[in-house]
Amino acid sequence: MDDEYINAMFEKWPFEGELLADKVFEKCEFKKINLIGFKFENCKFDECSFINCVFSAVEFNNCRLNDVKIENSKMVGIDWTKTKEVVRLKVKDSILDMSNFGFLKLAKSKIINCSLRECDFTETDLVKADLSGNDFDKSRFFKTDLSGANLMGAKNYVINVFGNKLAKAKFSMPEVVDLLKGLDIVIE
Repeated sequence: MDDEYINAMFEKWPFEGELLADKVFEKCEFKKINLIGFKFENCKFDECSFINCVFSAVEFNNCRLNDVKIENSKMVGIDWTKTKEVVRLKVKDSILDMSNFGFLKLAKSKIINCSLRECDFTETDLVKADLSGNDFDKSRFFKTDLSGANLMGAKNYVINVFGNKLAKAKFSMPEVVDLLKGLDIVIE
Protein backbone atom coordinates (compact mmCIF):
# COMPACT_ATOMS: atom_id res chain seq x y z
CA MET A 1 0.00 0.00 0.00
CA ASP A 2 1.17 3.55 -0.73
CA ASP A 3 2.79 5.78 1.86
CA GLU A 4 1.56 9.03 0.30
CA TYR A 5 -1.97 10.02 -0.72
CA ILE A 6 -2.71 13.24 -2.60
CA ASN A 7 -6.23 14.47 -3.48
CA ALA A 8 -7.69 11.12 -2.42
CA MET A 9 -11.28 10.60 -1.31
CA PHE A 10 -11.91 8.03 1.42
CA GLU A 11 -15.53 6.97 1.93
CA LYS A 12 -14.59 3.52 3.23
CA TRP A 13 -11.59 2.79 5.40
CA PRO A 14 -9.11 0.96 3.13
CA PHE A 15 -6.51 0.12 5.79
CA GLU A 16 -6.40 -3.05 7.85
CA GLY A 17 -5.44 -3.40 11.49
CA GLU A 18 -5.63 -0.90 14.32
CA LEU A 19 -2.47 1.06 13.49
CA LEU A 20 -1.47 3.25 10.55
CA ALA A 21 2.10 4.55 10.55
CA ASP A 22 4.31 6.79 8.43
CA LYS A 23 1.64 7.87 5.93
CA VAL A 24 1.21 11.28 4.30
CA PHE A 25 -2.24 12.60 3.37
CA GLU A 26 -2.35 15.83 1.34
CA LYS A 27 -5.62 17.47 0.31
CA CYS A 28 -7.51 14.28 1.13
CA GLU A 29 -11.15 14.03 2.14
CA PHE A 30 -12.44 11.51 4.65
CA LYS A 31 -16.25 11.05 4.59
CA LYS A 32 -18.35 8.94 6.94
CA ILE A 33 -15.33 7.11 8.33
CA ASN A 34 -15.92 5.41 11.70
CA LEU A 35 -12.86 4.51 13.79
CA ILE A 36 -12.77 3.35 17.40
CA GLY A 37 -9.50 2.99 19.29
CA PHE A 38 -7.46 3.40 16.11
CA LYS A 39 -3.85 4.65 16.21
CA PHE A 40 -2.08 6.88 13.73
CA GLU A 41 1.68 7.16 14.22
CA ASN A 42 4.08 9.55 12.49
CA CYS A 43 1.43 10.50 9.93
CA LYS A 44 0.96 13.87 8.28
CA PHE A 45 -2.41 15.36 7.40
CA ASP A 46 -2.03 18.48 5.27
CA GLU A 47 -5.14 20.38 4.09
CA CYS A 48 -7.35 17.36 4.76
CA SER A 49 -11.08 17.30 5.58
CA PHE A 50 -13.00 15.00 7.90
CA ILE A 51 -16.73 15.22 7.17
CA ASN A 52 -19.42 13.22 8.99
CA CYS A 53 -16.78 11.04 10.64
CA VAL A 54 -16.85 9.31 14.02
CA PHE A 55 -13.52 8.89 15.82
CA SER A 56 -13.69 7.55 19.36
CA ALA A 57 -10.53 7.23 21.48
CA VAL A 58 -8.40 7.58 18.33
CA GLU A 59 -4.72 8.44 18.83
CA PHE A 60 -2.65 10.76 16.65
CA ASN A 61 0.78 9.85 18.05
CA ASN A 62 3.56 12.11 16.76
CA CYS A 63 1.36 13.22 13.85
CA ARG A 64 1.26 16.60 12.12
CA LEU A 65 -2.11 18.15 11.36
CA ASN A 66 -1.83 21.23 9.18
CA ASP A 67 -4.88 23.13 7.93
CA VAL A 68 -7.18 20.25 8.88
CA LYS A 69 -10.94 20.80 8.59
CA ILE A 70 -13.46 18.82 10.65
CA GLU A 71 -17.19 19.21 9.97
CA ASN A 72 -20.30 17.50 11.34
CA SER A 73 -18.12 14.90 13.01
CA LYS A 74 -17.83 13.24 16.39
CA MET A 75 -14.25 13.01 17.67
CA VAL A 76 -14.58 12.05 21.32
CA GLY A 77 -11.89 11.23 23.87
CA ILE A 78 -8.93 12.29 21.75
CA ASP A 79 -5.69 13.32 23.42
CA TRP A 80 -4.54 15.95 20.93
CA THR A 81 -1.40 16.52 23.02
CA LYS A 82 0.10 13.34 21.58
CA THR A 83 0.34 15.02 18.18
CA LYS A 84 3.61 16.53 17.08
CA GLU A 85 1.91 19.65 15.74
CA VAL A 86 -1.57 21.05 15.10
CA VAL A 87 -1.70 24.20 12.94
CA ARG A 88 -4.79 26.12 11.75
CA LEU A 89 -7.37 23.65 12.99
CA LYS A 90 -10.87 24.37 11.62
CA VAL A 91 -13.77 22.59 13.31
CA LYS A 92 -17.46 23.27 12.75
CA ASP A 93 -20.68 21.71 14.05
CA SER A 94 -18.87 18.80 15.69
CA ILE A 95 -18.61 16.97 19.01
CA LEU A 96 -15.12 16.99 20.58
CA ASP A 97 -16.13 16.02 24.12
CA MET A 98 -13.62 14.63 26.65
CA SER A 99 -10.62 15.72 24.58
CA ASN A 100 -7.29 17.02 25.80
CA PHE A 101 -5.97 20.18 24.10
CA GLY A 102 -3.56 21.05 26.92
CA PHE A 103 -0.33 22.87 26.05
CA LEU A 104 -1.16 23.03 22.32
CA LYS A 105 -0.60 26.10 20.18
CA LEU A 106 -4.00 26.62 18.57
CA ALA A 107 -3.75 30.36 17.94
CA LYS A 108 -6.08 31.56 15.18
CA SER A 109 -7.84 28.18 15.05
CA LYS A 110 -11.57 28.13 14.30
CA ILE A 111 -13.65 25.85 16.47
CA ILE A 112 -17.25 26.95 15.93
CA ASN A 113 -20.64 25.66 17.13
CA CYS A 114 -19.15 22.56 18.73
CA SER A 115 -19.66 20.55 21.87
CA LEU A 116 -16.43 20.75 23.89
CA ARG A 117 -17.71 19.25 27.13
CA GLU A 118 -15.21 18.01 29.69
CA CYS A 119 -12.21 19.14 27.63
CA ASP A 120 -8.86 20.23 29.03
CA PHE A 121 -7.38 23.52 27.82
CA THR A 122 -4.57 23.75 30.38
CA GLU A 123 -1.92 26.21 29.13
CA THR A 124 -3.39 26.11 25.61
CA ASP A 125 -2.56 28.99 23.26
CA LEU A 126 -5.92 30.10 21.87
CA VAL A 127 -4.84 33.64 20.95
CA LYS A 128 -7.25 35.11 18.40
CA ALA A 129 -9.04 31.77 18.06
CA ASP A 130 -12.68 31.76 17.01
CA LEU A 131 -14.48 29.72 19.67
CA SER A 132 -17.95 31.13 19.05
CA GLY A 133 -21.10 29.16 19.76
CA ASN A 134 -19.37 26.33 21.63
CA ASP A 135 -20.61 24.46 24.70
CA PHE A 136 -17.74 24.24 27.23
CA ASP A 137 -19.67 22.42 29.99
CA LYS A 138 -17.21 21.11 32.62
CA SER A 139 -14.17 22.05 30.51
CA ARG A 140 -11.00 23.18 32.25
CA PHE A 141 -9.24 26.45 31.51
CA PHE A 142 -6.02 26.92 33.47
CA LYS A 143 -3.27 29.32 32.40
CA THR A 144 -5.01 29.36 29.02
CA ASP A 145 -4.22 32.27 26.70
CA LEU A 146 -7.54 33.47 25.27
CA SER A 147 -6.22 36.92 24.32
CA GLY A 148 -8.26 38.28 21.42
CA ALA A 149 -10.32 35.06 21.21
CA ASN A 150 -13.95 35.18 20.10
CA LEU A 151 -16.27 33.43 22.56
CA MET A 152 -19.47 35.13 21.37
CA GLY A 153 -22.40 32.78 21.89
CA ALA A 154 -20.26 30.29 23.80
CA LYS A 155 -21.85 28.85 26.93
CA ASN A 156 -21.28 26.83 30.09
CA TYR A 157 -17.68 27.96 30.51
CA VAL A 158 -16.00 28.55 33.85
CA ILE A 159 -12.91 30.66 33.25
CA ASN A 160 -11.02 32.15 36.17
CA VAL A 161 -10.21 35.75 35.24
CA PHE A 162 -7.03 35.66 37.33
CA GLY A 163 -5.70 32.29 36.17
CA ASN A 164 -6.07 32.84 32.41
CA LYS A 165 -5.22 35.55 29.88
CA LEU A 166 -8.36 37.26 28.56
CA ALA A 167 -7.17 40.61 27.15
CA LYS A 168 -9.38 41.71 24.24
CA ALA A 169 -11.34 38.42 24.31
CA LYS A 170 -14.95 38.80 23.12
CA PHE A 171 -17.85 37.45 25.16
CA SER A 172 -21.62 37.85 24.86
CA MET A 173 -24.39 38.43 27.36
CA PRO A 174 -25.71 36.83 29.47
CA GLU A 175 -22.99 34.15 29.53
CA VAL A 176 -20.21 36.65 30.27
CA VAL A 177 -21.62 36.91 33.81
CA ASP A 178 -20.17 33.42 34.37
CA LEU A 179 -16.72 35.05 34.47
CA LEU A 180 -17.73 36.48 37.84
CA LYS A 181 -18.14 33.02 39.42
CA GLY A 182 -14.47 32.81 40.38
CA LEU A 183 -14.54 36.16 42.22
CA ASP A 184 -16.35 34.89 45.34
CA ILE A 185 -18.96 37.64 45.11
CA VAL A 186 -22.74 37.65 45.51
CA ILE A 187 -24.82 38.74 42.51
CA GLU A 188 -28.51 39.47 43.05
